[in-house]
Amino acid sequence: MKKGASFFSFAQDVKLSEAMKKMKDAGYDGVELVMGDIGEITMDTTEAQLLKIRAMADDFGLEIPSVGTWLLWSNNVVSPDEKEREYSRGVIRK
Repeated sequence: MKKGASFFSFAQDVKLSEAMKKMKDAGYDGVELVMGDIGEITMDTTEAQLLKIRAMADDFGLEIPSVGTWLLWSNNVVSPDEKEREYSRGVIRK
């Protein structure tokens, strides 16, 4: 059985390399990345940056089976506010 850990276990501003090393050292096989307002994965993170993060996970021998986000806690997909709904849909697309 494989086991993984989520970046929800760390502060939003943790360095990905530091957290991935801790996860690998703890014996995890995979990591759930998390997008937030701050940190290395945000709405402004480019595809090229994401590919570098993927390569970093590969270098640590970690799989990325899922991605989470802090952003939907404060941006509801079913909000009565159209701007909030549109932003949340953008978060999901990203």
